[in-house]
Amino acid sequence: MDAMHASTDDLLRSRLRRSSTPQSQKVAGRTSYISDVRPVTSGYHSRIATYGRTRPTRNLAVTATPSAPAPAPQAKPESPYSIQPVVRRVQVVPAKATEETLPPAAAAASPQIIPKKTRLLKKPSVATLLIVAAIFIFAVGSFVAFDSWRTNRAAEAAVKKISTKPTAVQKQDNQPTPETAPATNAPSQSDIDGYAVAPTRPRIVTIPKIGVKARIVPEGVAKDGSLAAPANVYDTGWYTSSSLPGQAGAMLLDGHVSSWTTNGVFYNLKKLVAGDTISVERGDGKVLQYQVVKTQSYDAAAVDMQAAVTPVVPGKPGLNLITCTGKVKPGTSEFSQRLIVFTKQVT
Repeated sequence: MDAMHASTDDLLRSRLRRSSTPQSQKVAGRTSYISDVRPVTSGYHSRIATYGRTRPTRNLAVTATPSAPAPAPQAKPESPYSIQPVVRRVQVVPAKATEETLPPAAAAASPQIIPKKTRLLKKPSVATLLIVAAIFIFAVGSFVAFDSWRTNRAAEAAVKKISTKPTAVQKQDNQPTPETAPATNAPSQSDIDGYAVAPTRPRIVTIPKIGVKARIVPEGVAKDGSLAAPANVYDTGWYTSSSLPGQAGAMLLDGHVSSWTTNGVFYNLKKLVAGDTISVERGDGKVLQYQVVKTQSYDAAAVDMQAAVTPVVPGKPGLNLITCTGKVKPGTSEFSQRLIVFTKQVT
């Protein structure tokens, strides 16, 4: 029973501590609330009656117990498992910095950043090099074979237009009738300079060794199927079914060796040897240089016209020159042989 009264007293004291206004204080204009605590004993029980209505204030000698100061917050002990950030200081030294640019102490204390070794390419094996070389050779060979096949097809087409009869060059060189004989009036320098053709066609041929600078006129096939010759003994003729200058294949030029009264443009063609130079100027002014590779004579009845329209060096543009040579056959106006000069383009 005493314990029950003691707990009731403690409860009342805690409530009185919560009130910050003393019980004897009056509020302006009205009476403050008071708590009237009257213990009532009924049998073994006690009752707490609290009156909160407004009524005249009673001067009760109740002393408020001052509140105890709040305890100071205590620091939580650090957990051994807590994660703390770690800050590391790294001094980066430039790649070019050496002991000469840094003080001795700093150079010894500063960490050096060593770059990783550059990964070197693996040296190819001998078998790999052989395979690459074989592929390259095969590709080059295929290209040369295709170019030769294309050139030969073009040469065959050009040869088909020419019959196996003696060329018109030999016929007209010694023809006694004035109607078929070539003109012998030499063109002037102004005639040569003013001569004009299409930009890609050959215009002027120059052979310094034998003193030739002549016009190049387009020629085709004569009525009898032979290779036509220029109408003037001082002009050269370009066979239009052969290649253009600078293009794949060989360009064929023909010219007279002589007439009844004068020497022709190719009279000294037989003097050319390997290494001599010939130049051809196109209609657009571009000059192409050729170098003599070889010369060859054929019987008049066995001229290799396939070779005449084929480059002497496979894969390189060529220039071939043809004229008459040998002796005049008795009782005819024909020469016994033909001369072909084979050249290759160098520039």
